[in-house]
Amino acid sequence: MFNIHPLRGRFVVRGRRTPQGIEVDVICGNMQMHPLPLRLDWANCSPTGFEWGYMGSGPAQLALAILGLVLPRHRALDLYQLYKGGVIASLPYDQWEIRRAQIDAWLLGHGATTARTRQEGAHA
Repeated sequence: MFNIHPLRGRFVVRGRRTPQGIEVDVICGNMQMHPLPLRLDWANCSPTGFEWGYMGSGPAQLALAILGLVLPRHRALDLYQLYKGGVIASLPYDQWEIRRAQIDAWLLGHGATTARTRQEGAHA
C-alpha cells in the first residue's frame, strides 16, 4: 500500500466494473496508479469493498476512502455520509472519475477546507 495521507498535488480517483469485480484506483500526478485503500482502520462500513450509484454501505466506504485522501481522519468521518449522498450515490454504474479539484470544490461548498485549498486561498 502506498502512503496516501494526506495526498498532495493533483490526482484522479477512477472506479470501474470489470469481469473480475470493482476496481478503484488513485492516479497521481506522476501517472502512477495505486489501488484506493478501503480505510477500514477508520470505519468499517463495508468490509466487502467499495460500491457506488446508490445509498449504502459500499458507497459509504468509498466516500470515506476518497475523503481520506485529502482530510484528516476526524474530518473525513464528519463528512463522508454527506459526500456519499451528494457525490457517490449518483456516480454512473460502469465507470467514473473524480479529480482532486472536484473533491476540493465539494469540500469548499460544504464549509470544509484542506491544506491545499487554504494555500490556494492565501495566494488568490
